[in-house]
Amino acid sequence: MQFVELAAKYSSKINLIRGDKVADAKSIMEVLMLAAEKGSDLIIRASGGDAGAAVEALMQLVASKFDEE
Repeated sequence: MQFVELAAKYSSKINLIRGDKVADAKSIMEVLMLAAEKGSDLIIRASGGDAGAAVEALMQLVASKFDEE
């Protein structure tokens, strides 16, 4: 999963949030448990030394529709 692989490249703690559910963005199982389907509203939250770069990279991946189009 591209999102998880990209998140794992950063040392910061990164969470993916959908409603009241929070997942570790570096854990494929936790991300899958969010059951976020196309069109879901998600929040990316990060803390740590490279948090800004991590969020920016993950936002770009999502904006590019995971390079699938």
